[in-house]
Amino acid sequence: YIHYGLMYLNGINPFLNPASTFTSELSPFLVWKQTSTYGPISQLLFIFSAFFVAITPSLGIYIFKLICLLFHILNSYLIWGHLKNSPYKINVTTAYLLSPLLLYEQVTNAHVDVFISTILIILIICLKNYNYLAAIVTAWIGFLIKTLPIVWLPLIFVYLIKQQRWKILFSAIFISVAIIFATSLIALPSVDAWTSLFNPGVKDRVGGSLYSLIKNVLSYKILKLPVTFQATVFSTFKPIIFSIFVISYLIILVKPYLKKTYSATSFSTNIGWITLILFLFAAPWYCSWYSSVLLAIVALNIDSNSKRFVITSILFCSSSTVFYYLLRGIRLYDFLTVLPTLAVIIFWLVRDIQALKKPLKN
Repeated sequence: YIHYGLMYLNGINPFLNPASTFTSELSPFLVWKQTSTYGPISQLLFIFSAFFVAITPSLGIYIFKLICLLFHILNSYLIWGHLKNSPYKINVTTAYLLSPLLLYEQVTNAHVDVFISTILIILIICLKNYNYLAAIVTAWIGFLIKTLPIVWLPLIFVYLIKQQRWKILFSAIFISVAIIFATSLIALPSVDAWTSLFNPGVKDRVGGSLYSLIKNVLSYKILKLPVTFQATVFSTFKPIIFSIFVISYLIILVKPYLKKTYSATSFSTNIGWITLILFLFAAPWYCSWYSSVLLAIVALNIDSNSKRFVITSILFCSSSTVFYYLLRGIRLYDFLTVLPTLAVIIFWLVRDIQALKKPLKN
């Protein structure tokens, strides 16, 4: 992160130039040497931290970690304020603030997902307070931190259509176009710069995901499958897995039209489901800290009728982090990262199918 900040300070656009093309005090520690996958707003925080590298590289790093800690505290405060009428307010806020998973992933390891958690909390609060334009702007700010919020925007627009907020919808479209135009002028001047945000460096990589699980099973020595056959089977499974995400996404998008009432609470839970399904079925290269943002939705909806999402998300976050760090590098560790969550989701689906069959029998 801070190396990208140093690039900006030296007049080099990190969205167009790989990290490997610039040498700094931090170069010896770089592992990931591609162009930046983090938006212009993230870059501002990187630049601020990079100022302190001139004193010592360690200071720049710990300044950034301090920023992450402050945002984590802010997130906990926002959750506290949102749960002001909930009997679980103290327990939930304390659990979020002192969560070992969040402290490790978002503060100690200083991943930008802590800022995405802030965006997600503010977005849900805006929607529940009927501040729709603020929600749209918040989602775009999130996209300019990290690309994840782009999958939430269609859900917001569908929600506005369901509410028949036509003036707000028109304003939201205008604001979106204005943000894209301004960003193109200021920070992302070309298609290549925009493409950089979508992490092209992992285009053909797999890791920590259902995709890598299948690839590892196919390459297991006991099976003795030819390499070409492995490649053929994997290339067949890959679009099938991704299509599960697409179909699930479309189902969640049309959900508002299948119900007479569609509350902001249901909407926020659906954002969580879309995000979780994205990580499971549309992220061949998955890292454990991605799912940490789900805990913000869990905290905001802990006392609502969203038990399934809460249980599934906590399981996914916990198994991802624990097994990622304990078993990373061990063959087929993806089993323990992915399969427990898939098993729970299948369990919910089976229960729903059985519930539908009962009235038919009667």
